[in-house]
Amino acid sequence: TIFECSFFQTPLTVFIGKHNCEIYKVKSLIYELAEIIHELNPVLVYLQGESARETIQRVAKARPQAWIQFVEGYITGQGYGKAHQLSGKEGIFAFYEMVQEIEEEMFCQLDWSKLRVDHTTWDWEQHDQEIEDFLEEVYRSAVSPNSPSS
Repeated sequence: TIFECSFFQTPLTVFIGKHNCEIYKVKSLIYELAEIIHELNPVLVYLQGESARETIQRVAKARPQAWIQFVEGYITGQGYGKAHQLSGKEGIFAFYEMVQEIEEEMFCQLDWSKLRVDHTTWDWEQHDQEIEDFLEEVYRSAVSPNSPSS
């Protein structure tokens, strides 16, 4: 089962962005969930690109104008954005730069099989292969626990 965005991005964006929950509470929730599912041997693939600013600008160019308008309204017009007086695209960038820092910290803290994919090249064929190789290694290690791992 693949949960795209669900482990970091969704709780951080909804609980902090929409509801302005305290960051430590949201991090505690994510760590608690991590502990609950730890026995299932989850695997985390974290796609890390350019800065949040560059990624948002790149995605905004590829999507309809309505997308960036929605994101701006969501981030700047609700809990965190209002509390921190965020506005415009700079407000979006500030929020997602903060989120990116939290994700980085949490990624480093989790004791799971994990892979960081630097997708700054946007070469998805290469990235897909990197992820496939990683998942195959994780699977081989799970099937044969005495096999050497990287």
